[in-house]
Amino acid sequence: MAEKRAAEALAAQRKSDAELVSERRSNSELTKQLASVVDKKAKLQEVQSDLDGRMKEMADKITEQTAELDAQRLAVDEARARQEDASAQATSAQAQVIDLSRQEERHSQELEELRLHLENALADLASARGETERKLTEAEALSQQKLGQVQREAAELEATKSELQRQFGVLEEQSSVFRDCLLYTSPSPRDS
Repeated sequence: MAEKRAAEALAAQRKSDAELVSERRSNSELTKQLASVVDKKAKLQEVQSDLDGRMKEMADKITEQTAELDAQRLAVDEARARQEDASAQATSAQAQVIDLSRQEERHSQELEELRLHLENALADLASARGETERKLTEAEALSQQKLGQVQREAAELEATKSELQRQFGVLEEQSSVFRDCLLYTSPSPRDS
């Protein structure tokens, strides 16, 4: 009986030892698993930290790209505004060019009218000049003719004057003779 109890005790001890060994093995595996979990957790933390860093970099890049996009959008808006302003200026310039073209056309018409008027005036002036020269030629010829006539009349008058002076001299001589005769033959107051 005692042997049986000893055998049972020994069996129980062996079972307990086996369970202890098994538990120790299980604890060892759990420790390994825990170490593996801790290692994985550390790696996960590293990965998380790396991801956080990358996320921060990406956020910074997104912020920077957003700022660049905003700047580009602003530049596009400014360029569009400048383009609209340039288009408005081009439209205004085109209107001014059209207005200048119309003014140039009016000026050309006015210049053409002035040219025709000037040509007509020059033609009239040339005609008047020809007429004036003709009249001057006629007047000069008439003046020469009248001058010749006057010179002839002056010569005739000079001849008439000489003849009259000669006749006046003769008359003077005769008058002197008649005066002497009259003085000689005139009655005396006493004779009356």
